[in-house]
Amino acid sequence: MIGIVESPSVQNTWFIQTEAGPDLGDGVYAYLSPNSHVITVNQGESVYVLFTGYHKFTTGGTDAHYLIMLDDVAQTYTLLTRTSTGTERVIISMQYGFSGLSPGTYNISIWGYSNVPFQECYRSALLVQTYI
Repeated sequence: MIGIVESPSVQNTWFIQTEAGPDLGDGVYAYLSPNSHVITVNQGESVYVLFTGYHKFTTGGTDAHYLIMLDDVAQTYTLLTRTSTGTERVIISMQYGFSGLSPGTYNISIWGYSNVPFQECYRSALLVQTYI
């Protein structure tokens, strides 16, 4: 039919949810264990990634970065900036799509950074789907 677009068909889904993650800080990017999935992409499939959670700023923290990594190469990032003093909770929401990947196995992971110690990512969820 003219004008009707077929919606993508999900082929595989990987999901992980965590209550508390590692502390971030000291100006070094850190892997947010256990936020990763080893996925298999078949011919013609694209990949959708969604990461959500909270970042807790404590005294002295001014900014935080979060990365979606594909085989240890940053694909996209988000920057969170502090808007008040004291402890502050900020929502993290990132999504990214990959198309044109060669068939094979890939590692999707989430990394984080904060400019001072004892900043935390918590109540996070990582969803990865392949679709055609």
